[in-house]
Amino acid sequence: MSYDFLNEDLSRIADFVRGMFDDFDDEDGFLLGEMMWLDSDFDPHEDFDVVNKIKDMVPYVDDVELGCSKITIVLNRLADFEVNGITDYVIKMPFRGRIVGNTKIQYTQATSSWEKDGWDYCKFEEHVYKEACAQDIECLFCGTRYLCDIQGEPVYVSQRCTPYDSEDDDSYYCSASDDTKNFVNGSKDKISSVEMGNDVAAKFYDYWGESVTIGLIDFLDEHGVNDCHSGNIGYWNKGVCIFDYSGFNC
Repeated sequence: MSYDFLNEDLSRIADFVRGMFDDFDDEDGFLLGEMMWLDSDFDPHEDFDVVNKIKDMVPYVDDVELGCSKITIVLNRLADFEVNGITDYVIKMPFRGRIVGNTKIQYTQATSSWEKDGWDYCKFEEHVYKEACAQDIECLFCGTRYLCDIQGEPVYVSQRCTPYDSEDDDSYYCSASDDTKNFVNGSKDKISSVEMGNDVAAKFYDYWGESVTIGLIDFLDEHGVNDCHSGNIGYWNKGVCIFDYSGFNC
């Protein structure tokens, strides 16, 4: 994967995604942007039920994955759109915040030096990826970039990898070499600063080596990216990578 992802012509994908939402018409009259709110427990708000409505009303949806900051939509037809040899993409849409009681509390922590009080964690993720490209470490990330608006709501596209699937965050670390364990144990302060688990640190060390791993952790810390647990990493042909790196603060 390369910096070209930021500059590739993805207009065909944008047209396709917009078309998939042409018939998205909530029966209660809500626009998509009005539905992008979670409840106080960070679940889709029951008044909107946006996840199930996307599954029911948008064609070609294989899966909808929910996080505190965004929805990730897997559309099986995106594989038809090859761009520079890449055919695997997912769609990401940011949540605006939470509804607690009757009050909407918009996110304000998707921020960096370039923007204050930001709510859009996908936009923040795009910014982090651009910074990674500028430092020639984009191979450690699945690229994320703005794609289009749907009903006034920003939609992003990300390169897709194979997620790392482990119910035990320390399973890889426990079977790692002494050299790898020594690195992880000697880097606890750095690792904890970005909420990176032992498994994740061990994997990056084994795939990329010490200098790249330390550089990655310093980069994540500098840009305020946390939440680097095993559920946010995966694999592609260049090795282990991070596919969700917006972090989250509430």
